[in-house]
Amino acid sequence: MTTHVFDLARFGWGAALPATAYARHVLGDGRAGALFAGLAAHAIRPLEQTLTASFGLVLGNAGHRRGWPLPWQGGSRAIAQAMTRYLQALGGDIVCGWTVTSLAELPPARRVLLDVTPPVPPTRR
Repeated sequence: MTTHVFDLARFGWGAALPATAYARHVLGDGRAGALFAGLAAHAIRPLEQTLTASFGLVLGNAGHRRGWPLPWQGGSRAIAQAMTRYLQALGGDIVCGWTVTSLAELPPARRVLLDVTPPVPPTRR
């Protein structure tokens, strides 16, 4: 039990850091730091912010423990296609390009998943 407390404390110390600081001090420059940065980028925050290392640590540990979910053929598009086929096999449907202004517009369903992220303004060149 005692070793678990120390392991948790060590994890917490590293997880509280910005991903850039963790990569620089623990992993150094090179491929390991780049892999860690890619994992930590799932925080969808600047990697210089505190706690972003936690995303890299959790995803890295999960990958080592359960295997890395990499599509060897077809890239990430293959993942989206497989998820779509599975949803359709369960009777689900995906509708794209339809702006929902009220839930009353939708047909009756047990579950509804909506993309509610605000639109990104176009960049000026």
